Amino acid sequence: MPRQKLLILGVGAAVLIALSTMLFLLDGDQQVIQNQDVNQNTPTASTTEDNTVEAEEAQNSGDSINIESGQNAPVDSLDADIQEELQSQAQEALDNYMPDERESFSREAFEDHALVYTYYIQQGDEAVIEEDAVESNAEWLAIELDGWNTYAEDAYGFTFDEARFQNYTAEEEEHTLEDDAELSILLEEMENESPIIAQQQLEFQYAKSFIWHEIQEDAAAEQGENPESVEEWNQVYFTVEQEVFEQIADDHPAIMDGEAE
Repeated sequence: MPRQKLLILGVGAAVLIALSTMLFLLDGDQQVIQNQDVNQNTPTASTTEDNTVEAEEAQNSGDSINIESGQNAPVDSLDADIQEELQSQAQEALDNYMPDERESFSREAFEDHALVYTYYIQQGDEAVIEEDAVESNAEWLAIELDGWNTYAEDAYGFTFDEARFQNYTAEEEEHTLEDDAELSILLEEMENESPIIAQQQLEFQYAKSFIWHEIQEDAAAEQGENPESVEEWNQVYFTVEQEVFEQIADDHPAIMDGEAE
C-alpha cells in the first residue's frame, strides 16, 4: 500500500478530531493556497529593518509579543452578549486547564496550548468531545507541529528566533487577528494570567505558518523550482508537507496504529 495511504489510515480518528481544531488555526499553508499575489505579504527592505529593530528592542527589554495590535477591532465590534459569552468560555477553558510556562516552540508547549484551545473551541460546538479524544487531539497537534519544527531544523537549519517571530506575527496579526474575535479574546484572558502563556499560545497558532515562511525559499531552491504563481508555491508546499508526515511516521510509529504515545 502506498506510504501516504498508510499515513492516513494509521492516524485514524485522532486526525479527524485534530482537523476540526486545525480549521481554527492561523495556518500558513491555507494562506499559500488562498493568496492571489504570492508576494503580497513580503515586506520592503525598510519595513523589515524597522521591524527588526523594534523586535530586538522588545526582546532585549523582556517584553512579550504584542498581542494587542490586532485585537481591539474584532472584539469591540462584537455584540456585547457574544463577547461576554466568549470571555466566559475562555475563562472556563483556562479554569479547566491552565498551560504551564514551557520552553518556546517545544512539543510540551504545543501540547499544552492545543489542549486548552480544544477545550475553548469545543464549547461553541453542539457535540462534546470525550476527554480521551481531547487529549489525543492535543497530542496529535503537538506531534505535527513538533514534526514540522524538527524537519525544518534537520533539512534547512531552521531555529526558532523570537525576534523574527515577533516580526512575522506583527504583520500577520493585521490580516488574521482582526477577523478572529475568538482567538483575540482567548489571548486577552491569557494575558491577564501570564504574558508568557499568551505568547506561547501565539507560537502554537502561528508555528506552522512561521516555519513555512522561514524555509519556503530554500525548499523551492532544493526542489529546483522558481515559483511565480500560487499553484507553483502550493506544489512546493505539498512536497514538503509529505516529507514532514513521512518523518513523523518514522519518528512516531505508534501513531500508525492509532495509539497514544
